[in-house]
Amino acid sequence: MCKKDFIDEFPLQRLANLRFGSADGGRDSRLTDSTFVKTRSIHTFLQNDTSIIVGPMGSGKSALFKLLKDGSAVLEPLTTKYNIVPIEEHVSFYDVQMMGEDLLKKSEESNIYYLIWKLQIASRLSEYIRNHSESDFPKTKMEEDINEFLKLIDKDYSRSITEIVSKMIKSGISINFKINETPINMSIENNGNSDENKRVFLDEIILKCSKIIKEKKIKPVLIIIDKIDYFVAGQEYETQRKFIQALLEVNDDIQSKYDKQFSLKIFLRSDLFERLNLESLGWDKVNDDVLRINWSGAEIVEFFARRILLAFEDQGIFTERQIIEELYEGKNLIKLFELKLWEKLACKISPVQFFIDMIIERKIKKADFKVMDTSMKQNISQAIITKVFPRELKHKNETCKEETINIFDFLKTHFLNGYNQASPRNVLSFLKQVNSLAIVYYDQNPHVNISLNENNEYPLYKRNFIYEAYQNIVKELIKIIAKTENKWTKYFHLFLENRGNKEVFDYNWLKNKIKFDHDDDYISFLAYLEYIGFLQLKKNHENPKKRIYTLPIIYKRKCL
Repeated sequence: MCKKDFIDEFPLQRLANLRFGSADGGRDSRLTDSTFVKTRSIHTFLQNDTSIIVGPMGSGKSALFKLLKDGSAVLEPLTTKYNIVPIEEHVSFYDVQMMGEDLLKKSEESNIYYLIWKLQIASRLSEYIRNHSESDFPKTKMEEDINEFLKLIDKDYSRSITEIVSKMIKSGISINFKINETPINMSIENNGNSDENKRVFLDEIILKCSKIIKEKKIKPVLIIIDKIDYFVAGQEYETQRKFIQALLEVNDDIQSKYDKQFSLKIFLRSDLFERLNLESLGWDKVNDDVLRINWSGAEIVEFFARRILLAFEDQGIFTERQIIEELYEGKNLIKLFELKLWEKLACKISPVQFFIDMIIERKIKKADFKVMDTSMKQNISQAIITKVFPRELKHKNETCKEETINIFDFLKTHFLNGYNQASPRNVLSFLKQVNSLAIVYYDQNPHVNISLNENNEYPLYKRNFIYEAYQNIVKELIKIIAKTENKWTKYFHLFLENRGNKEVFDYNWLKNKIKFDHDDDYISFLAYLEYIGFLQLKKNHENPKKRIYTLPIIYKRKCL
């Protein structure tokens, strides 16, 4: 289409219709190709050299998992090369602990964790083979063995994996598998059940699935695992930690076998991963298989801009094309857009310019964030933001001295949480809060109009909206922290009442200020505050009582 000018007066009635998306990446309806930011972490992720994906709360793990699960084109080549098989069952760590005590008193505790993971993987692969076979399945001897295995485990999605394992063992089935070539047999004395003589060799089932995938030239399988690292405390935390350690050992075992017909990607919280004991695997080896999800300041700004753009484009207020045309006017970058012949003629492009355009278009791909270089992305992101946000703000630094800060530095610094990152989740919540304040203000002041200013920008979101939205979002985040785990609500409020202007905390300070029922609760509470991003680990120590924490910038006391 021909170049269009921006509308002179902003349609304030459309503010209430702007949709920026959900703070929960797992159910974000605005998570699309156009809003997805391919960070440096994502580019590394797509190289598929790592199987353990580690990130703090709100960093985008759930969004990444959802996109993989949905086969999104933004995660090509993974979603084209692999068929995705998700495992996202909320495991009851209490049930896992009780099952181990009930069934396997004579066996090593870790064996039950290995068993659950090996059985889960074997069952998902077997289901995959059955679902991707012809109607005459089972046809071959290997398919018959897989079918018998599926009948034996009696997979019922109303039952948890722990219930399935427990039922199999109690029925007298002997389950055999290996971990790094060490054979393990899981069974109990039979009580006269009909399955007394049945034996299951999980590694053989997995190997047969792998062979069928290769022989039938079915796309290889990528098993993605999530929702095993939600916050728990006390004895359940110890079970969770060992359960995840077992998964990583199973993953290591799998990587050395099966001719790469299937692989795993495991999504874990940063704070939990750092506390795993992986000596048996070797930290160097494990770290080489880990991708840590990080957001740079520039990537946060791009994320913020992408959400603004999608919402405003949906309402027909302005488009990315208009932003680019204005930003690079006179620099021939309008030729980035692939106009059809009739569009060029309609725009009255001269014959000479027409042929120049054709040559350029063959060399330059259609303009979008996928092919633009870093500097161009940054310029466009900033232009989108300043189209409706002020360029500069006033703020008070740590010494309470008033300073000028541009909106981009504000976004990069003022949302840093306990992981020293500006979480996309918090930045998105802030954007929605700013817009909500704008809606109220313009509804209460119907005489106010917003028109293009001398910079060709809309002074839509006032500075006072931003200050108030920031304060509101911090208050909202604190409310969320208080309500996330009911067990800690009372103690979190006591923590806030006692902190005063203090910014450094440890076990001894907490014990002097707040009284818990159990001594272990002091450690669990501090771990919870770190998990939620309210506290930042300043000094680590193998003894939790000697760890020192500080407040990140978003939760520090602000100068009045």
